[in-house]
Amino acid sequence: MFLILWNVLGCILLISTLYMLISLMRESKSEQVMLPIDSRKSSYEKRRVS
Repeated sequence: MFLILWNVLGCILLISTLYMLISLMRESKSEQVMLPIDSRKSSYEKRRVS
């Protein structure tokens, strides 16, 4: 019985760590995608000002 509970806890920990890694990867990807858009906006704003 104790071994079964231990295995379940281990699976939960593995799933949670994998989920955290995936969420971090998605965040980094979204940041990389957003950066060029922000630079374009800033360049357009600079042109308007000048």
